[in-house]
Amino acid sequence: MDAPERPRVANDRTAMRIFDAHLDSVPRDDDDLDNLSWFDTVDALVVPGPRGGLERADDLLARLDALIDEEGPRLSRHGVRTVFAFGVHPTARPRRAWDAAQVEIERRVMTTPEIRAVGEIGFVTGDADEWRLAEWQLALAGATGRAAVARLPMHDRLGVARRLVTTAAECGLPAERLIVGPIDYTVFRGLADAGATGSIHLGDDALDVRDAADLVARFGSVARRRLVIGTATRSGPFDVLAAARLGSLLTKRGVDDDTIDAVLYRNAAARFRFSPDR
Repeated sequence: MDAPERPRVANDRTAMRIFDAHLDSVPRDDDDLDNLSWFDTVDALVVPGPRGGLERADDLLARLDALIDEEGPRLSRHGVRTVFAFGVHPTARPRRAWDAAQVEIERRVMTTPEIRAVGEIGFVTGDADEWRLAEWQLALAGATGRAAVARLPMHDRLGVARRLVTTAAECGLPAERLIVGPIDYTVFRGLADAGATGSIHLGDDALDVRDAADLVARFGSVARRRLVIGTATRSGPFDVLAAARLGSLLTKRGVDDDTIDAVLYRNAAARFRFSPDR
């Protein structure tokens, strides 16, 4: 019998609420998830990571289904409500029966209400095959009314971000529903100018928490409209306090409560059509 869902006890230390817009929860243990919930993460978009080694389409689909069937209930037991991204990083593309996998992913994205985004779209080499995979996922997001979640490579982040914006428009995906990270100041300015959404990846080296606070304070009203945050970690060390520390730093720097709530929560809820009262 499944363990009963544990009700989330409101953290009375703060009124802050956090929507993790890029959570790869599979590598995280139960203590990590408990701490995320205790330090104000109330909702999350669960994103499939780039783990590879898949031979068949069924292997990929089973891995994606496990996000909803296993990770969703696990996070719920730790007090975090969830929606999901469904998609394929290049490293997770199966070696065989890829056409069958595409058809089935399209069907599930179109028919599964919990799936609110397509991704994680990603790049390793940035070759033509990877861009065709990205284009297919951007078009799927555009056709189904979902957001698209993309992770930039270590190299040429600004160039890849610009190409993603252009490609999304060509694929019929409104810029606001394209969510791209990790960002720095230059990448975020380019995304925001194009109407896209930047994602601060707190588990990435592009910005530490102080730099992230500087970015929000510097961009002000633009950040209030065009910015979300996510842990976006893989395996290894995990700073469960990062998002909460960001909120605290923003308060100390005089950023208004409305902007803080938009960046930490409301923008993600809007992009993923999430109702806290569901």
